[in-house]
Amino acid sequence: MSGAPKSSTLKLISESEGEERGFYTGVFGYFNGYSLDSAVLIRFIERAEDGRMFYRSGGGVTINSTCTEEYDEIMKKIYIPKV
Repeated sequence: MSGAPKSSTLKLISESEGEERGFYTGVFGYFNGYSLDSAVLIRFIERAEDGRMFYRSGGGVTINSTCTEEYDEIMKKIYIPKV
């Protein structure tokens, strides 16, 4: 999941993010030969080897996307209410 047009979007992502995405989106799971436990990654928290925590979330940028709509969507996804 990267955006459109794909080749230029991947180049832009690589230049602007400055680090590998790691597990970013897609299906992640475990299969033991008999059963499958899986999930679709859309948001997750990752702990780096140095102890830093990263909250990752994304969206699908398409040819019809606008900057304002994409920004509003990602801000809603990363909102964590204080309880």
